[in-house]
Amino acid sequence: MDHSSQGAVLGEAVTDADQRGAIGFAEKVLELLDEGRYTATYKYALLLALMDVCLEHTQSSGAPPEMVTTRQLADKIVELYWPHTVPFVGVARATVLKQNTTGQAEIISAITRFRARNASDPSVPRWESRIRAPEAYEGLVRLAEWRLIEMPLPRLQIMGQSHRPFVYEIYWDQRVEQREVTGYQRGAASGFDNRVMLRPGVGEYFLQLSGTLSQSSRRAGSANRRGRGRSSHTSRLGPGSLIPSASIPGCGSGNAFSTTIVPMSCGESDA
Repeated sequence: MDHSSQGAVLGEAVTDADQRGAIGFAEKVLELLDEGRYTATYKYALLLALMDVCLEHTQSSGAPPEMVTTRQLADKIVELYWPHTVPFVGVARATVLKQNTTGQAEIISAITRFRARNASDPSVPRWESRIRAPEAYEGLVRLAEWRLIEMPLPRLQIMGQSHRPFVYEIYWDQRVEQREVTGYQRGAASGFDNRVMLRPGVGEYFLQLSGTLSQSSRRAGSANRRGRGRSSHTSRLGPGSLIPSASIPGCGSGNAFSTTIVPMSCGESDA
């Protein structure tokens, strides 16, 4: 496959690389969560998806994968967001909780439409819906995949004004065109490479720190979604930093959304 366009993305040097192994990596992730101010929660969901896919594709020997694909991440994103497309009955009128301060996130809207057409019963699990409507589900995953390719994957590791790829490297940048991706998705000739190459050691770090980083991603996303700007966690890990997760403020203790891993907004004030 031709990778002639990868020069500006793949192989960029991380000049400030921390040499302290897993703890140094975790601190960088926390710094990354503090750095960005996204109006949608794709950034946090993407981090969670990367960790989950890495864990799920660990070999029987315990060795983590060296790469994941955009397709795997897209399917995982749909899985993560699936429970959040059931109307929440704890507000004045049942509604799907929002993932975006300026309106509903497109992937959430697409899942909501898919469920309305193919799984109107909220108790129907994702895997059953996928079997019932395979073509529609494929379209849903392709849309999610394009959105990940277009926005959070090239931008996730931008900190300040610099691109610091300490988690993964990819073969495209923000200039990627949808027609290239569509061609790859349809199996046609395309120069698009869907691999997300984990940087050396990252797969092992994910295995070691998945619980801590998942919790931090959720807490940071919750703070972002509730308009606090910066998240409440510290960017340094030390004694006592592993704080048990709690329900999102403002949500009833009995509602399922307070314990799920993708951050949600429990009010309608940010519509």
